[in-house]
Amino acid sequence: MDDRARRTLHLVAGMYVFYLGIQLIGSFIKNTDGNPIVSLVGGLLFLGVGGFLIVNFIIKTRKAILESKEEKEELLEEIDENQEEED
Repeated sequence: MDDRARRTLHLVAGMYVFYLGIQLIGSFIKNTDGNPIVSLVGGLLFLGVGGFLIVNFIIKTRKAILESKEEKEELLEEIDENQEEED
């Protein structure tokens, strides 16, 4: 699995886990499910893990974009240098 696919999978997983955290917090607020403490702690844990995965996706994607731009600039500089040497 390449890096881009892995990052996308982490984003999807992070969004789903974050959503589950919201649902657990909602059930704590409405007091609809069994143990409210478990709902609260689980919801906060899921929100944290989901948020981490989402932020990690953003940071790694931004880094990959910047590295790609740098590689393109270096390649263009090499092409320009080679053309100047030929002239």
